[in-house]
Amino acid sequence: MHFSQVPSAVNSNLEPSAGSRGELLRIELQGLIDATMLRERFEALEQRLTRQPPPRVLCDLRDMAGYGSGTPTVARECLALAQRSGVRRVALIVTSSVLRTAVRVIASGLELELRSFLGETEALRWLESGEPAPRLN
Repeated sequence: MHFSQVPSAVNSNLEPSAGSRGELLRIELQGLIDATMLRERFEALEQRLTRQPPPRVLCDLRDMAGYGSGTPTVARECLALAQRSGVRRVALIVTSSVLRTAVRVIASGLELELRSFLGETEALRWLESGEPAPRLN
């Protein structure tokens, strides 16, 4: 299927943790993501994040086809909000080296443990562990 045929969506939900580390915020991005779409989703989450932040975030980018102008700026604002709210770990599931590089640039200078993974099992295992995060790979 051509990337232009993939419906665009930004979905999120809070899940109870399998371990004792609190809730997990799961975010899934699909299709071509634009700044307005991303900003609307995070404005909806902002009050929840500031009231009781989940310490960990799992962001699945495997079905993301690309992003529009202004989206990296909004993504950085979202990561900065997560940091200010107390989120400490962000795991990305991403298969595209282009997206991995973009995230590395977007997250530079933030005080978050951020790591990318090819699959969900490894990402969840790291989020639940106390292992320190190596540099974003």
